[in-house]
Amino acid sequence: MSQLEQQKTEFELEKATLDLRTSKVQMIVGAVLAIVTCFIVYAPTLHVGFLLDDFLHLDYVARAVHGDWGDFVHNFYGNWAGSDIMRCYRPLSSTSFFIDYLIWGANAFGFHLTNIILFAFCTLFVGLTTLELTGAYGNRLGAVAALWACLLFAVYPLHPEATAWAIGRVDLLCGVFYFASLFFYTRFRLLHEKPYFWLSLSCFVLSFASKEMAVTLPVAIALYELLIVRSKTTRTLNRVMFVGTYFVLLATLSIIRTLLLSTVIGGYETLGADGLMSIVGVFLDKATLLKLFVPVNEEVAISSSILPTLYICYALIALLLLSRLIVWSVSIRPFLFLLAWAVVLILPTFQV
Repeated sequence: MSQLEQQKTEFELEKATLDLRTSKVQMIVGAVLAIVTCFIVYAPTLHVGFLLDDFLHLDYVARAVHGDWGDFVHNFYGNWAGSDIMRCYRPLSSTSFFIDYLIWGANAFGFHLTNIILFAFCTLFVGLTTLELTGAYGNRLGAVAALWACLLFAVYPLHPEATAWAIGRVDLLCGVFYFASLFFYTRFRLLHEKPYFWLSLSCFVLSFASKEMAVTLPVAIALYELLIVRSKTTRTLNRVMFVGTYFVLLATLSIIRTLLLSTVIGGYETLGADGLMSIVGVFLDKATLLKLFVPVNEEVAISSSILPTLYICYALIALLLLSRLIVWSVSIRPFLFLLAWAVVLILPTFQV
């Protein structure tokens, strides 16, 4: 063999292979599957047209585009869309409608397409956050849990209203930036790179400007820091400062919102005794609690066998969790975080 042939042999590149066992490849495959699933499930909504409150918001953005800015600008310093039945502050949602109108005009197809794209981003951030949570405890299955979280979120039966209803994007925008903020915080605590921290704070502001449900994010960050983060190199004072920054930002945003709307809570009720009792009544309503575990529209008849089947599934999941905690000595901390976070997430949806 000549010297040239020997050199060619020594520097011959290996053939590229696709290793499905790596988390990166699994997440790429999972992301593609999740996005495709979102578009397959919600493709019919592209031809729904506008519904109910859509016309109210379409009206003021259309007038703004043609020179009448009054009602659109009012969303930045007053009650959202000038509503007289609820008090809320959601300027980013109005801005997104305005941008859609600039691109699509009064073509509802474009508005629904934007909703599906936003929903797809929500789904991806759910997967990424799941990957961070499982990775923190040495997940041996790679990105499998994150993949299933993506797909479950994509087909969850309570999401169609937010996605199919054009102005329902208030939930989508809030969700995108909410999940993004939590994800960027997990990256910040893992890599200790400040840009992730500032990204997380920025996403929190954008989430709060989309819908008031983002009020729970500082609590979620605190729960994550308390139950998930196991950093021995970060001083307690620094950890308190990280979490405290979110609460200070929340207080600042709340004060601004209160000054603009002349109310602390808002929503459909007042903060009086009757309003508080109404909130408690709604939260303890049997149909409402049932919907959390059986996510279907109460106006749709379901088979009598559905509930027993779901209860059996929940019981099996609980037994599996208990066995993992006992037999394999799995840490209970991530499960406590998810349970506490779920409760915190649900609370403001009834009023704020």
